[in-house]
Amino acid sequence: MKKTAIFTFLLFLATAALPQDIIPTAPNLMTRDKNPKKILPVTVEYPHQNTRIAEGAKGIFLFGKVHAGGGLLTINGVDVPIYRTGTWLTYLPVNPGDMDFIIEFTDSEKTHKYKRSVFVRGFNYKDYLKKPRFDTSSLFPASDVELSENDILDFTVAGTPNMVVKMSAGDYFQDELLIASQREPGIYKKTVNFANVKPSGKSTKVTYYMYDDNGKLKAKASTLGKIKILPQDQASKTAKVIKEDSRLRPTPQPSGHILDTKLYGSVEVTGRINNLYRVKLDENAVGWIERRFLSPDSSLKKPRNIAWEISAAPEEDKTVLTIKNTEKVSFKVDENHDSFDVTLYYTQALNTIMSDSEDELLAGLDYEIVSDGAKKIKARYKNGARLWGYTYKYQDNNLIFELYHQPKFNFTEEKPLNGLKIVLDPGHSPKRTIPYDGAVGPSGLLEYEANYDIALATKKHLEALGAEVFLSKTEKETMPLYRRTEKLEENNAHLFVSIHNNALPDYIDPFARERGSSVFYYYPHSLPFAQAMQSSFIKNVGLPTEGILQADFSVTRSSPQVPSILIENVYMMIPYQEELLKQERFIDILGSAIAEGVINFVNPTWNIKKRSSVTATPMN
Repeated sequence: MKKTAIFTFLLFLATAALPQDIIPTAPNLMTRDKNPKKILPVTVEYPHQNTRIAEGAKGIFLFGKVHAGGGLLTINGVDVPIYRTGTWLTYLPVNPGDMDFIIEFTDSEKTHKYKRSVFVRGFNYKDYLKKPRFDTSSLFPASDVELSENDILDFTVAGTPNMVVKMSAGDYFQDELLIASQREPGIYKKTVNFANVKPSGKSTKVTYYMYDDNGKLKAKASTLGKIKILPQDQASKTAKVIKEDSRLRPTPQPSGHILDTKLYGSVEVTGRINNLYRVKLDENAVGWIERRFLSPDSSLKKPRNIAWEISAAPEEDKTVLTIKNTEKVSFKVDENHDSFDVTLYYTQALNTIMSDSEDELLAGLDYEIVSDGAKKIKARYKNGARLWGYTYKYQDNNLIFELYHQPKFNFTEEKPLNGLKIVLDPGHSPKRTIPYDGAVGPSGLLEYEANYDIALATKKHLEALGAEVFLSKTEKETMPLYRRTEKLEENNAHLFVSIHNNALPDYIDPFARERGSSVFYYYPHSLPFAQAMQSSFIKNVGLPTEGILQADFSVTRSSPQVPSILIENVYMMIPYQEELLKQERFIDILGSAIAEGVINFVNPTWNIKKRSSVTATPMN
């Protein structure tokens, strides 16, 4: 009797300890793939479970599909409209930290309840009101900083708002008062000009102090990284470029790259922040690069190159521009409407220039002294000549550019693209587990599926017009970005088109404005192709257009030898646009519009009456 009572009591305790309202995680495409015959009341395709949302986000979008017919859908108590297809899209506010979205769908029988959890990066000052303290993840610098006595550095720290915050750093400064941000509670900032600081060359941590209004110390925290300030004559070092053909960033932040500046040989390094070196190519050419790409070497001297011979030699379909140097040096390329310019850094002089060379593309060569250490070679185009593309390489110390002429095609009235070779790249690879390779739509359509369907439709229309079409990959093939442009050289192709469908960063409001197609390019010689494609989409597709943008995409950057573009056809995260991608007629319209964009670029004078075979009916 006594044993039974004890057992019953323990069972009661165990049962009482269990959560009484366990909310399951919302299912998604992967759940349906595992059990395709099971009908799920509602799925959430984005955000994925435990997605980490970008710092500073004020809201995020969620989308998915209701699979159990009509009903009422709410998320965190907010009504969410359901499209006639059952798909839905909403945008809801968020705060920094862990956050749950409670999804409730009520059909004719019951209410189905699920949870989707995310983590929003950033500083939530409300969490710091209970006890004065610093957000240790915000302490700057997190890694070592090395600068010269003429530099300026911005310091930022987050912590309890409405406090007095100061900082000290050894011999460099003491009790510097940080200014509280008026727009961001709990953020404190200070700009230090090291021209007013003794450059001792010692490494020291920065210590932050937090005081109340009475001057009583409430919190103290020191940085992981140290700062070192060097005299100007000691700040400059020479470093060997480990990864040649690397590019510079404009700031010591993850903010993209400077277009068309390439590092070779050795370079001058004048500072270090955030595990990036500051590289000085010239007084007006300074940027940042990851430390792993350079190796400082005290035995190296800063390059002092002489370009001793510069010449241009015409060949059948290109002009070869050869720059013979005494050293391998970094350079910058500029494509202008009337010239192809190459700026050589760390170059003292240009000697012999063969300026009388004239061919189909070039009228001659000129030069310009940019500064004591930078010289520019200008390859002038003939009137009306168009640069089709280019490649470059170093052979020993000689920098060689191949400037490709506009191809000569055998176009006919019946085959207006006869002789044209084009590579179509269906973006992304098949991956049906999170994180997907590419975007996903509210119903679970994956981007690689839609991209491949559009590529096949485009191929059909282009081949009917006489073009020879090569796909970069098959539908089931997984292919890294760097291999997608290999088909260009393998098949001597003339154009490259990468086919995609769009999505937004998770913190952008999808309802803020109309969303639709866009065309991206990287090199200036690809801009006319992008313009011709956009004109076709405006005419034929009937969806909003977001215009033409220059963007640093790998596939367009890796194909400088031809005009290359990347097309974002629609926003597949928007329910009605995802639904269009499931319709064979709309896929055919997209393929037809891309084909007409190609004609607009390479054969714009083709008889307009003959275009009936490629002109698509707009989707209104």
